[in-house]
Amino acid sequence: MENKKGARTRGRRKNKWMFVMLWVLICTVCALLISFFAINAVNDILGFGKPDSIKEITVDRGMNIKEIASLLKSEGVIEQPGTFILYSKFRNRNGIIQAGDYVLNSNMGYDTIISAMQKGNNEKEVVKLTFYEGMSALDIANRLEKEGVCKKDEFLNIIDTENFGYEFENMIPDDKLRFRNLEGYLFPDTYEFFINENPYSVAKKFVKNFNEKVFRPLYDDIRNFGMTLDQAVTLASVIQKEASLKDEMYKVSSVFHNRLDNPSANLPMLQSDVTIDYVEDDIKPFHTMKNQEMYDAYNTYVCEGLPKGPICSPGIEAIKAAISPEETDYYYFVTDANGKYYYSKTFEEHNKNVRIASSVKKSK
Repeated sequence: MENKKGARTRGRRKNKWMFVMLWVLICTVCALLISFFAINAVNDILGFGKPDSIKEITVDRGMNIKEIASLLKSEGVIEQPGTFILYSKFRNRNGIIQAGDYVLNSNMGYDTIISAMQKGNNEKEVVKLTFYEGMSALDIANRLEKEGVCKKDEFLNIIDTENFGYEFENMIPDDKLRFRNLEGYLFPDTYEFFINENPYSVAKKFVKNFNEKVFRPLYDDIRNFGMTLDQAVTLASVIQKEASLKDEMYKVSSVFHNRLDNPSANLPMLQSDVTIDYVEDDIKPFHTMKNQEMYDAYNTYVCEGLPKGPICSPGIEAIKAAISPEETDYYYFVTDANGKYYYSKTFEEHNKNVRIASSVKKSK
């Protein structure tokens, strides 16, 4: 009887110690989790240890603090939306947040984020600018600086170094001979900017518009035609500079495609004068040292096939023409002083057209 009673006593003690150990373990885990959450919350509140990453967000009219916190979380500006909501109320920062576009940084603290959005953009001067088909990145940058939107060099640096998070950006070739990374992808359109706007925000408006008006609706057509996105945009940029009229774009496209698709015709080069203009007017002024290899990669009298990248921002019609050329046997074209196009199948016919076009005087 005593042995059995002792065994029961030892069993109860063992169970008691196991319960105590389990309870200590649970308390320790909970303490660690609370500490981990508290540390992360403090870091998120103060912006400590967070990456330096620019984020552009749009706060719609009527959004409440919960919706804004969710937006900031989804865009990577904050990590803990619940903490953001509590902090806003605790610090009495739950005031009116202005609707509008904001350029924030993921390393900002909560106070900075909230202050920026409560201040709003209401006092900033707005300018509306139209950028036309055929403008190069340099043309666009010059216009932006002239109108006081942002500095030319800062804008050009942004489009050469930043990634805006769109799928099509990963389709742009990484090539040392490519002059401007996003040349051709700054969609020509009418935009509204703030005076002295952040150049990242300015550039993203162009890139976002390209994604919505070109990439999403046309990429499947480009791929089905058998071209890469960059090939289509590059060819479209040359077509845009060679033919401003819609009816001519599809014929000009046929000339270039006939040269690209029929190497047996002994015409492997596009021989487009506008690519030389791009080298002279856009590339060379930015090079303190001669870079003949890059010049040749864009000069279609030297390189075979397409230039290394786009030479301007093409419009929708030029992109459609690049993937839907008219069916012709033309390999040459020339224009006269009045913009009339002369197409030909042979070099002999082309020379004849050149003489005719050269004799035409410009109409007054």
